[in-house]
Amino acid sequence: MNDSNEQIFDIYDVWYEPLLTQTWFIVTLIICLSIIVSIVLYLIYIKYSRRVTIVHPFVEIEKNLQSLSKVHIKNEQDCKKVFFEVTTIMKKYLSYRYNTSVIGLTDKEVVEWAYQIVPEGEINILKQLLLDVTSIKFEHQIVTTQQLQEYIVLMQDFIKKTTPEKKLHKES
Repeated sequence: MNDSNEQIFDIYDVWYEPLLTQTWFIVTLIICLSIIVSIVLYLIYIKYSRRVTIVHPFVEIEKNLQSLSKVHIKNEQDCKKVFFEVTTIMKKYLSYRYNTSVIGLTDKEVVEWAYQIVPEGEINILKQLLLDVTSIKFEHQIVTTQQLQEYIVLMQDFIKKTTPEKKLHKES
């Protein structure tokens, strides 16, 4: 028969199995570690991922005008560069405001196009902005920083007059 030492050994051998060797424990440990690693990776992703912010075109145009107002004209090249930027900003505004692409048109073509769409009171401002700037851009005329500020004020006035009220309040 079995003596008492063998019975204890048999019970010990049958019932004692280290936790790390049991399949259920290993599977549970793998699942818990996977969840923890996933949570940590998700938190890192949330912290360092860049959120895409949608900027309204009118806000972007206003920022461009503000950056232009800080420019100081020193020579003819600066003058040409700034006034090409002025007309580009105006064309972007007209494109966004009237849902028509005028960016590829010349300044004269934009004015001709504007007679059909832009209100009559603002046509004179647009003509002054685009046609007067043509002589600055192409005829080697140098403009002072003060004159640039006047053009920027004209542009802001034009934008204010032609932008519908509900769009202005929507941005605020």
